[in-house]
Amino acid sequence: MNTFLFDRKFESYNLHEKVGLAVLVIRNGKTIFKKGYGLRNLETKEPVTTATNFRLASVSKQFTAMCIAILEEQGKLSITDSITLYFTDFPPCMIPVTIADLLYHTSGLPECYDNLCGTNRDKPMAFNIDVYNFYKNIQQLDFESGHHFEYSNGAYNLLATIIEKVSGQTFTRFLDDRIFTPLGMHNSRTYSPPFAIPHQAISYSNWPFFENIDFDRGNTLLGEGGIYSSIDDLEKWIYALESHSLISPLMMEKIFTTGTTRSGKEVDYGYGWEFDTYEHYKHTYHTGGWVGFNTVIANFPEKQLWIVCLANSPAINTWTAMEDIVMELLEINN
Repeated sequence: MNTFLFDRKFESYNLHEKVGLAVLVIRNGKTIFKKGYGLRNLETKEPVTTATNFRLASVSKQFTAMCIAILEEQGKLSITDSITLYFTDFPPCMIPVTIADLLYHTSGLPECYDNLCGTNRDKPMAFNIDVYNFYKNIQQLDFESGHHFEYSNGAYNLLATIIEKVSGQTFTRFLDDRIFTPLGMHNSRTYSPPFAIPHQAISYSNWPFFENIDFDRGNTLLGEGGIYSSIDDLEKWIYALESHSLISPLMMEKIFTTGTTRSGKEVDYGYGWEFDTYEHYKHTYHTGGWVGFNTVIANFPEKQLWIVCLANSPAINTWTAMEDIVMELLEINN
């Protein structure tokens, strides 16, 4: 498989000290391709390997949702619960918002990131408590909760805080104890300074400047993003999803089922996963983008095909990389 067209296309990144890409392909239950290209750090010239940790950005959401599923299966919460059971000082407008609304992006929560993120180093880093305080002081929702889909990062920050309240552990500790350690994902981390990320990729701006843009005040927000992982560890994650080693098959089916609005209309989102078709093939996927990182994980269940692409600059479009692999392996003609 090292000779297929995709591999030859990206080999050039190893020759010219460019930004990096890591790729994983699993087919019919077996890993058929796993490789890194380019550099994880342009200053130190360290290459991307299969152990390089990239910031997953919104691909992190599936881990947050899995934590919710674990607690749900244990009977410690219900996704029909109002979030005001867990945030008792939230305003009355929040009473109709359920955990399901947070999961499926049907909450109506207003955008909270405008004042929390940015590259001004004179301002403090943002944490989930800041998201909580923002929503504690809102007067109204953007729309009636449960009635339509509108993507919300803040919703997944609140899910992380609910996980902490229900479990009695920090979100980071719960992830470690219930997912990363049991699966042997020993290099995966949440971004929690001052603790270092092992084998960390640094993010860079687009061609031709490739400036280091790794800093943002929102780097410390967790739940919606904030997880670093490698294709070595994500390989273990995918095998765990396929084998139902974290939750029951019934709960796994629920994770990969689309949500609905109050009126029963389907939304193309489940527990941290999106749903669509590509060239007539159903696929489940999620993308992520943050300070130069762009990521994608995709599953084509009819073809028993999983693809993961992680990059540390928008100079490499991971969605296009994923498409290149799909087109070749499924022999789709443009």
